[in-house]
Amino acid sequence: MKMKLRSALAAVLFVAAALTAYPSLAEDTGVDFWNYPDLQFGLSRREAESRELDRESEITAHRTLVRIEIANDVAENRITFEEGVARFADINRSNAKAMNFTRKAYDGKSDEERAGWQLVSHLRVHRHPDAGVAAERGSRWLREHNDK
Repeated sequence: MKMKLRSALAAVLFVAAALTAYPSLAEDTGVDFWNYPDLQFGLSRREAESRELDRESEITAHRTLVRIEIANDVAENRITFEEGVARFADINRSNAKAMNFTRKAYDGKSDEERAGWQLVSHLRVHRHPDAGVAAERGSRWLREHNDK
């Protein structure tokens, strides 16, 4: 019995020495318990990042839904194109990333003009039967408005 105990103890010591001498082996096998606090911190950080991404995704989805509603309202003549532009510009101003994207994606002399072209592009892909007509009306309004 003592021989089995000594053999087991020797095996444990040998494994411990091997894992200490070759830390990558310990990491690969998942027994690097000395890194547990770092792993726990990394996990907490990733969870926080995931929550932040989820929150940003919800905000972005909400902005998109509001833009769809605005395009629908313009297509159905519930609001004017100019009112739709003002609402798009307000949405863009509410988020720095949205504003930066709009400034890069759309030409214009002002943020309002870029928001107008953004609304036109939303109307062009909108499924409402009158959206194409509203997009052309908006394009004309933008050209006339910016020629002044």
